[in-house]
Amino acid sequence: MIEEREIVGGIARGLEGYPGALAALSPERIGDLRAQYMAQAARYLDPAGGDRFIDKMPLNIIDLGLIVRLFPGARIILALRHPCDCCLSCFMQSFVANDAMANFHTLEDAAGLYAEVMGLWAEYRRLLPMNVHRIRYEDLVGDLEGEARRLLDFLELEWDERVLEYSRHARERKQITTPSYNQVTEAIYTRARYRWQRYEEQMAPIMPLLAPYIEAFGYGESD
Repeated sequence: MIEEREIVGGIARGLEGYPGALAALSPERIGDLRAQYMAQAARYLDPAGGDRFIDKMPLNIIDLGLIVRLFPGARIILALRHPCDCCLSCFMQSFVANDAMANFHTLEDAAGLYAEVMGLWAEYRRLLPMNVHRIRYEDLVGDLEGEARRLLDFLELEWDERVLEYSRHARERKQITTPSYNQVTEAIYTRARYRWQRYEEQMAPIMPLLAPYIEAFGYGESD
């Protein structure tokens, strides 16, 4: 697995006329860009890790047009959480400042970025042929094995009981490059589900912006 490395984004920024240039890419150019991606990815992969890997960069979602153009057979995992919790969590996180993370200084800006990104996702979904598996955080913490089995089925991988030992694997790692690195060594917990409900007054101004996505992703009043 590649943990939050900006490989796809770097390739996108290096393409003159992006994203409009995607439609005119020749087979040779696609091959060159694919090779460029794989060469960079190899820097972060275990050579003995098999013939499949996951590129876990959250903002790869904004470059799905490029991903599908280079790797039309790629399997896309859409990892969801309640939109309010996504925005609140990003607002509460101490990120290293960059162009994307600058959107998390206020709840309003966080919600604005969320709406733009998920609006773009909806357009990608409408226009592009993609093989997508959707998994919700709330469902995962409620039924880890069931959700993990469904995910592995989607990836056409055999079930392995070691999947459930994620916290031990995390503790054995030398480095985990994600802002929530300290949480992946913990046992599954549910205390963060619907955390936003403790801040309903503060969240109220951004609810109209998030409401379409709350509905689209299957969250409702009962949640």
